[in-house]
Amino acid sequence: MDGTSLLWLFSLISLVCCTTTEAHLTVSPSSSQFFKDDPVSLSCEEDDSSAGWTLRRNTSKETMTQCGAEWGKSTGNSCSISYILTQDSGVYWCESREGPISNMVNLTVTGGSVILQSPVLPVMEGDDVTLLCKTETTPSNLPAAFFKDGVFIGNRPTGHMTIQHVSRSDEGLYKCDISSHGKSPTSWITVTDQKELTVKGGADATLECSGPPNATSLILRWEKPDLQSEDYVIIFTDGRFIENIQHKLFKGRVEMKDPKWKETGDFSVILKHVTTNDDGTYECKAGYDGQKPQSLNNVTLKVENSGEFNFSFFLVMDVTP
Repeated sequence: MDGTSLLWLFSLISLVCCTTTEAHLTVSPSSSQFFKDDPVSLSCEEDDSSAGWTLRRNTSKETMTQCGAEWGKSTGNSCSISYILTQDSGVYWCESREGPISNMVNLTVTGGSVILQSPVLPVMEGDDVTLLCKTETTPSNLPAAFFKDGVFIGNRPTGHMTIQHVSRSDEGLYKCDISSHGKSPTSWITVTDQKELTVKGGADATLECSGPPNATSLILRWEKPDLQSEDYVIIFTDGRFIENIQHKLFKGRVEMKDPKWKETGDFSVILKHVTTNDDGTYECKAGYDGQKPQSLNNVTLKVENSGEFNFSFFLVMDVTP
């Protein structure tokens, strides 16, 4: 998949503004890449059986189409594709009649002879990730070379590569190459970090987030759901800071960690001089090519009281005659 196609797929992933945990989309076999004519099954695993979940997709030729009506065979909360085709490449999700949606998955179907089996869903920081480079013909466990962001990262004699204890630096575009058979398409692997960040009062807090580099028509926003406000921690539209809808608590206190964040894909922000009022969960969202932003990462911030008190005390000392 070329860069243009990848960015287009990311724009599709950003179709909606919010997700729900009421349903979880699973793919069988568990892979983001498939050979043409492979059988594929998708299921909406739900907590609420009365929600009436429907499986939908976006592809290069159609949007918001429903399983059973225009593609696939629908059985309850599952959808089967007996012979998946290259035109079935796209973004899939579950949607209830009340409106909420599940997680989204990006599936790539190739007419070539090599695929890279990688995690369909984001992986948690610290987990191990196994990549499998395989051919359509037997034997499939041949020696393979692996690449991240176009850079060679190693050979493996049986086509398996395990990345141990992944971190945010492992996030990126992966592909593989089997000599005399060819190269796989690329797949983006997302690494999420939902750990609690503890900072002393008065210090600066770095809220981490990342996405695809060099994205076009990008909307980036950081939200704090417990604000109960339509204003944001910070928001950019195509690189332009929108100050009039920034919440008053964060005015003059938030800046991008990387000045070249649009080019690098580092969407992290620095929150300055934190206090206990800043406690809570922060959500990083991004949307592409005019689509509504989707969550990329959550960070829970906890500010220690002792640091806040010391900071306030020294402020008083500075202004007292």
